[in-house]
Amino acid sequence: MCAKRSIWNQRKSFASIPKVTRRKSGVSCVSCTVKIDKGALRVAPCGHYYCQWCILRMCRLALGDRALVPLRCCKKELPDDYVREALTRPGDYAKYQKLAMEKEWKKSDLESDAEYAETVKAIGAKQCPGCGIGVQRDFGCVHMACPNGHQFCFTCLSLWGSCRCSLIPEAELREILGE
Repeated sequence: MCAKRSIWNQRKSFASIPKVTRRKSGVSCVSCTVKIDKGALRVAPCGHYYCQWCILRMCRLALGDRALVPLRCCKKELPDDYVREALTRPGDYAKYQKLAMEKEWKKSDLESDAEYAETVKAIGAKQCPGCGIGVQRDFGCVHMACPNGHQFCFTCLSLWGSCRCSLIPEAELREILGE
């Protein structure tokens, strides 16, 4: 019963967002790449366009992961109006605001942050240098992009393109070549 109620509430909140109609011409949402009339999109401070569905998706993800608060694109915070518009379920916007306020006062020496860093390291992942979210690399190129769009080198954690690290670590390359 609870699962059905949750799905019903989610459908009701999605219903408040106008349906996205694909267009042959128009501007593409930077997240889902669907072309939409420019008037139906929201513009981030960096100039990228987002559809309301993608802003809602980003908001919902942020409610479950404080590392994603505040919502941002190209290291610039998205306007709070966009978040308020998207989070229509009772309590969601208040929760987002609370996470945003906490973020401003948090220090990196918090016990929970240290525990998180240890967990990330223990599973062989690394923290994104842009936002701190844990990112794991399984194989292949060391070019990483976190869910917030920060691009970096997994080997040295420098901004992508600013280092001289090998695209594929030498040990993996030898394994691929059968040496």
